[in-house]
Amino acid sequence: MPLAADAMTSAFEPLFDFSYAIGLDTGYGSLNTTDIGSGQFLATAGTLTVTGTLTGVPSGGSYPLYPGGPAVVNSPSDRFIYNNVLYPSINPAIDVDGILFISGGLEINIWGNAASDYEFDEMGIPLTQVAPTGCGLPLVFPEVG
Repeated sequence: MPLAADAMTSAFEPLFDFSYAIGLDTGYGSLNTTDIGSGQFLATAGTLTVTGTLTGVPSGGSYPLYPGGPAVVNSPSDRFIYNNVLYPSINPAIDVDGILFISGGLEINIWGNAASDYEFDEMGIPLTQVAPTGCGLPLVFPEVG
């Protein structure tokens, strides 16, 4: 899942553009962040655009970042925990809590398990679960300076 910081804003609230291919789950997005120190960045706004999924759910579309973090919090359905924190200098660049996007009653969580191992899971509200998918695709952040 390559991620790139916009060089024009790297010293002030970096913007991270990303794309992902986790199994058949594919998409791209952009996250506005705030530097919270120790090499960590809190995603404060952004959008995920889903272009394909293993199950056809979601069928595509854009999903805004759901606010939260940097402390771990529960998603509205209580299906996920998340913190919206990015770690651009380590692998995985997203921790086990991950980042959360919500639109139209559908929650999407992307998180990291281990080096180059990420998962994508979605949950409709009410609780209609779709199985998570994982892969060994690297997530790459440029150095933010």
